[in-house]
Amino acid sequence: MKKFIIVLLLALSLSALSACGGGELDFYKEDEFTSDGRLIINLFGHDMDDLQSPIEETKLILDMVEEKFQVKFKITTTTYTSSPTLLNQLIGGGDVPDVFIHFRKEPTYTAWVEAEILMNYSPYLKDYPNLEHAFKALGTEREVKMFLNGDYYSYPIIIHRDFEEPGELYAEVGMFYRRDWYQALELKGFKPSSGRELVDPEDPSFNYLNFYDLLEGFTYGDPDGNGIDDTYGYTLPKDEGVYWWYPILNMFEVTPSGWYQNDEGKWLPEATSAEMYEALMFMAEMYDKGFIDPNYSTSTTVEGAKNNFVNGKAGMVVYNTTATMGSGVVDMMKGYVGKVAGSKTMSDVVRGMPVVTGKNDKKMILGGQNNFGYLAINNDVTENKKKKILSIIDWMLSDEGDRLLTWGIENRHYKVLENGDLKSLLALDNNGHQKVLYDNLIAPGIYRLKGLASWETIFTNDPRPYPEVVDQLMSAWKKEYLFIDELAFVSTGPEYSIVQAELDDKIAITFKSIVGNVAGSTPKAKQDTRDSIWNDFVRYYEMKGSKYINEINQRAKELYGE
Repeated sequence: MKKFIIVLLLALSLSALSACGGGELDFYKEDEFTSDGRLIINLFGHDMDDLQSPIEETKLILDMVEEKFQVKFKITTTTYTSSPTLLNQLIGGGDVPDVFIHFRKEPTYTAWVEAEILMNYSPYLKDYPNLEHAFKALGTEREVKMFLNGDYYSYPIIIHRDFEEPGELYAEVGMFYRRDWYQALELKGFKPSSGRELVDPEDPSFNYLNFYDLLEGFTYGDPDGNGIDDTYGYTLPKDEGVYWWYPILNMFEVTPSGWYQNDEGKWLPEATSAEMYEALMFMAEMYDKGFIDPNYSTSTTVEGAKNNFVNGKAGMVVYNTTATMGSGVVDMMKGYVGKVAGSKTMSDVVRGMPVVTGKNDKKMILGGQNNFGYLAINNDVTENKKKKILSIIDWMLSDEGDRLLTWGIENRHYKVLENGDLKSLLALDNNGHQKVLYDNLIAPGIYRLKGLASWETIFTNDPRPYPEVVDQLMSAWKKEYLFIDELAFVSTGPEYSIVQAELDDKIAITFKSIVGNVAGSTPKAKQDTRDSIWNDFVRYYEMKGSKYINEINQRAKELYGE
């Protein structure tokens, strides 16, 4: 409750600032320059320590960018989790950064828009073609403008520069499993207690019940062959509410943030649906049977979940579907080859889990949009500074800018071959892998600088010794099965921000309570406890969120019609 009060006070302080100047802040930020005439740009973002205090190679590239545009970045940074709080404190106190990274679901975002704190990109885009193109990545112009409270008040930072069409989806999170453990179970003839046959996870028919059976085998079938029941089937992180739950919840066609239409055509939250109840009880049963990491809701971090998997504790992990996952498991895969029955090749050790067939014989998994975070420009800076910032972002999205921020400096970090291809000049690491520009010992801060425009990471010419293996890890999720919530572009006004935050917190608390240790000495008693928790949650949501639900319906009608 304390954080809601803080958010409310921040929103009120922003409203007060707006009222002082007829909807505009009552101060004006004059341009400031360094002693050698460079324009100072105050930049705020999370995890920019390596940019704030750059090592040699970071500084060389940063200097090139600052020299090119005759600017000097003054950086304020904090951690990812602390970023919203510090940013709100700065803005609420009237110290708005010139340019800053934020998250769309900040409870105070709509208040920023109403207080005219955020520059509207729309009037400028015709002069910045690369940035104009990047704005098309998220969805249609109407959808994105509605999502951003009526116009382009912030730039949805893209991940991939070369997207094929607006709204293209990408696998964002997926499940990875120990193939050698499955093969070991198959070799020893493991029989699930359900009476069903063990099914290959990569058989197209593999469904949510087979998933249950596989986790049972990973837990009680001694898949590592050490004669001890010291493993469990599935690990996932405690972080970010219940974000990491959706690969399982999707088997029941629900997400915590999703909406569905009832028979009368009214949009209602999937979080309180009968299908969500069924999905939670499915997970709760697996938790009670020991299939799920017992510490998932208390101490298992994102990195901890990966370590549980890499160290042979868990047979399956949910993790980001990025190249860092692929490179992170390669060495583990090499280490386990031949040590578990049935493992003869790299692909016998770990593989990406294809999308599981759900309860209604449908394969689906929530996709990620071509975006992470948002870049806002202070509406109160001068036109000169606005255009300077826009020029920098547009250049970063160009081939020239992207090359410098991805490959580094020509003939120092890479060279151009006769056929025009680029070849890295960076050293190999201890495992024989090509280091990349963002390596902690080379230029780690440049990735954060590039992140003002794009998060795309090209691993240069990394000579991965097992490209087919890594590619399978990154591409097990067919695009045809990806989806986004139907109301992903529907947003509400500032008066609903606190309610929405409270409901999101309530969802996370409730779901983790249900899929956890509950009171009851018998299965029926535990079920009664869970039903009580669920019913209390539904009543709470219906009471607390009634006006919010009505607002969502109204906004959906405005965006999509009847």
